[in-house]
Order: sequence, then C-alpha cells, then structure tokens
Amino acid sequence: MKLLLTRPLDDSKRLETKLKDFNFSTYLAPLIEIKFLEIKRKYYLTQYDLIIFTSKNSLKSINPKIISYKDVITIGPGTYEKSIKLGYKNVIRSNGGSLDLIRLFSTKFKNKKLRVFHPTSNFANNALENFFKKQGSNYKKIISYKVEKKNVDPKKFNEFIKQESGIVTIFSSKTAESFFELIQRENYIEDCKNKNLILLSDSIRKYLGDLIFKKIIIAEQPNELCFIKELSNFKKE
Repeated sequence: MKLLLTRPLDDSKRLETKLKDFNFSTYLAPLIEIKFLEIKRKYYLTQYDLIIFTSKNSLKSINPKIISYKDVITIGPGTYEKSIKLGYKNVIRSNGGSLDLIRLFSTKFKNKKLRVFHPTSNFANNALENFFKKQGSNYKKIISYKVEKKNVDPKKFNEFIKQESGIVTIFSSKTAESFFELIQRENYIEDCKNKNLILLSDSIRKYLGDLIFKKIIIAEQPNELCFIKELSNFKKE
C-alpha cells in the first residue's frame, strides 16, 4: 500500500522509520516547513511556575539548560517523552488537545495564579490564552517557530496523487490547508476519491473543504501512537 507522509521532512523521516515493518511504500512529500525563531534573552531571565509545550517543535525552540521553571505540562506522549529526554523535570502529560490540558491544569493547580510560559507557533489557537485570561494567571505566549505552507517535493507528491490507490496522512490543520490548496490549484480533486485519508483529529477535517475521499479515518486520540495504531488497523483490513 502506498502511503503519503506530509509532515515536515525530519518528522516524516522519523515516522517512516517507525513504519518500516508495515511494508508501506512511502512517499515523503512535506506540505509545511518549520522555521525556528530566536528567543529573546529576557524570556530566559524569568522564573516560571509552569511551561506549556504543545508540540515537539515548541520543545526544540527552547534551550532547556537556561530556562527556569517549577513544572511542565506537555500535550501527547511524543512531546512528553521528548521533554524527558531533554532533561525537563516535574513533567505532567496531557493526552489530548488544549481542552484536555485546561482540564488537567484545573485539576492540578486549582485556582492558583501562576507565571505561565507558552512557546508556540504562529498558527496556535487562542484556547489557552482565553482560558488563562479568565483564570487570572500571568500567561506569556511567544511565537518561537513559524509554520509555512509549502509543497517541498512537487514531483513526489504528483507521483503519489496519480496512483490508483493510497493513504494520505495529515497531522495538522495547517498541513490540511496546504493539502487542500494544492489539490485545488493543481486540479487533483478527482484523484482524492480513490485515496484513504487518516487524520490526527476530527478538528482537522474542516480544513479540507468539500474534498471527497474513499474513506476517512480519525485517530482515537490526537497523538502519534494512536495515529500509528490506525495505520496498523488499516493494514489488517
């Protein structure tokens, strides 16, 4: 079975390695690029009560050796494991998205007013910002990396999309937007109808407009482990 990996190149290569025993014919055709930004020194001079990492890229954007903090909350097992490898202490794992993180914060910290640091992308949603504004904590969100829509390997993408069957994998709303715009621009709409689609979460679906696929599969939880499980189940069908 042919499999299209659309994550940034390093992430796609890593995922391809994890899928090596699945016998997929993989096509690495990233539809977004990540560009890390320089973090101003003043952000490293503050003692934070809590740092929030919502992705592995947010972890990559911060120097763990010079940031001061008490606790860390991460989203997803992959981000959690990466934070431990980088040496972060007192890490609390949220398995879901922003809403699950908010529930976890409320359970752990109750009504405490904390100094919260949240490095994130230029396309982060405002759910956490809105929550902390009402909750009263000193919440600081900084853009530590940028996500840019780009068809990194047009030849590889075209080679996959013209196949008679295959699986499209999409991990983020911005990747979905990039995919949708590319399909519309290059008139690949009919080519989607014989492809299966696997999404990290149901919230991504709306960014694909009215595109029609043979089958749409949603990961049970929005993390890589559940995503791989869906691929595994797909192979058994």
